[in-house]
Amino acid sequence: MHVDARRLAVAANHPAIADTMISLPSPFRLEDAQDWIACDRERSDVDAYLIGDEEDGSLIGAAELRDIDLEHRQAEVSFWLRPAAWGRGCASSALLQLTRIAFDKHRLNRLYAYHMARNLASGRVMARCGFHFEGCLRQRVWKLGRTEDAMLWSRLASDPPSTLES
Repeated sequence: MHVDARRLAVAANHPAIADTMISLPSPFRLEDAQDWIACDRERSDVDAYLIGDEEDGSLIGAAELRDIDLEHRQAEVSFWLRPAAWGRGCASSALLQLTRIAFDKHRLNRLYAYHMARNLASGRVMARCGFHFEGCLRQRVWKLGRTEDAMLWSRLASDPPSTLES
């Protein structure tokens, strides 16, 4: 994947993104973007994709499979969008594409995802995309000097398609 680190740093450097992303720093500096790109190139257990705006081609987010575990046929999914793209269906579209990649390309059986309890929008995206709520992981995250509960969701290859895929 060819990625311009400067474009990635600009896209990801918004406090509202980092506020509810478990592992995204704020500010998101050029060095952070370079590290993200290097990680994708070096690790075999990560498959990352950038999300572009269909209207103007600008970089509006990213989605990735990480901790791909071929032995147990599972991986974590993660995604983020610039606030200007929120509410437009971009996250659902990206998650469904990532789900297809996980099940078709990697032949995984199970995907799982976390979101901070207060990030209700991410939970709605996961539900729309056919993920099932598994539970609350109390104080799983340490972010910005405080603990945060994380919600755990999953989707199996054998689960029926979501209403968005029908």
